[in-house]
Amino acid sequence: MSAGTAEVTPERIMQFAWGYVPPLVLEAAIRHRVFDVLDAAPKTLEDTAVATGSSERGLRAIMNVLVGLNFLAKDGQKYSLTPESEAFLVSTKPAFQGGFLKHASKQLIPNWLHLNDVVDSGKPVKAVNQEGAGSEFFQQFVVDIFPMSYPAATVLAMECLPDCLLMISSWVLLPAIVRAMRRAGRSGATTVTVRPAPRST
Repeated sequence: MSAGTAEVTPERIMQFAWGYVPPLVLEAAIRHRVFDVLDAAPKTLEDTAVATGSSERGLRAIMNVLVGLNFLAKDGQKYSLTPESEAFLVSTKPAFQGGFLKHASKQLIPNWLHLNDVVDSGKPVKAVNQEGAGSEFFQQFVVDIFPMSYPAATVLAMECLPDCLLMISSWVLLPAIVRAMRRAGRSGATTVTVRPAPRST
């Protein structure tokens, strides 16, 4: 190996080999309300176990992993939220992203376990682009992916607002226009002039 060349190690491979762990740990913490409980104030393991109704042994395992992943902080015997988990992993916060993670163990990862079969056959595990299985699949997701879609939808709505208002005003005015045309026809008038409201730029 020449001088200045970085040593090749299997570190990345091992990181990927254990890549399934973080989403499952996050799911377990969300399902057991760890982030919600710690949002009120930092707590010890024992206090968190009492507040969540979970076992101390189980909580110790996932909470220490979450400290290593920087989703929790630990000062002495007390655990607390990090800015990231406080913003996105507390279920009462508007930007909560944890709903999506709650599908990891029962819906997302189980489908990926069939990847070898998919590569062999070229067929999906489930055809979610069709009614039936697709409807069931997305019914479970729609509420939980809302926080992920809301920011982009808000920007799009603001961009389209002038056109949307113009369209709505057209729908509101259309019956009046039709009535005016009918009255004009009965009275023998030949034209009806409708001046729409000027569009703001």
